[in-house]
Amino acid sequence: DEVCGDFYSELNGNQPGVGETGEWTVTGGTGTFADATLYNTSVTDLSPGENRLTWTVYRGSCQNSDDVSIFDNTPSPATVSSDKEICDDFTVIAGNPPATGVGEWSVAAGSGVFDNSLSNTTTVRDIGPNVNIYRWTITNGTCTSQADVTITNNSVISVVGDSIFTCGPE
Repeated sequence: DEVCGDFYSELNGNQPGVGETGEWTVTGGTGTFADATLYNTSVTDLSPGENRLTWTVYRGSCQNSDDVSIFDNTPSPATVSSDKEICDDFTVIAGNPPATGVGEWSVAAGSGVFDNSLSNTTTVRDIGPNVNIYRWTITNGTCTSQADVTITNNSVISVVGDSIFTCGPE
């Protein structure tokens, strides 16, 4: 199973029968059980990546075990550069390089075209007027983390028209 965080709400071991007991143990990764003797307990404090948990049922001197792997695929937390105002239709934006997962820029509002949407630092061009929001999303498995940067394009255009020639006072 995959989780996006260090908590898994309900394990699914078989319920021990009469005269039997059961116990969860961590055989790879980390984990803390709410009640290690409860077949459908929860587990917290999972480490990133694979966590192997073993459910063992005992009766007398006999025992049988089965394993389950829970993958904590929480990506690196996404962070971005500060919001800014510009007077042009391009700028450089930056997100953190992910330690876990893959990052990608997208347009959340407004307009813009990225030189490289998969690079944590990239130039965005063709920025529309006023408010534009760009989203840096880090994905690992089905888990995501995202942060937005707002770029306000305050560029203005001034036009005076054609030159006028006069031949003295009129």
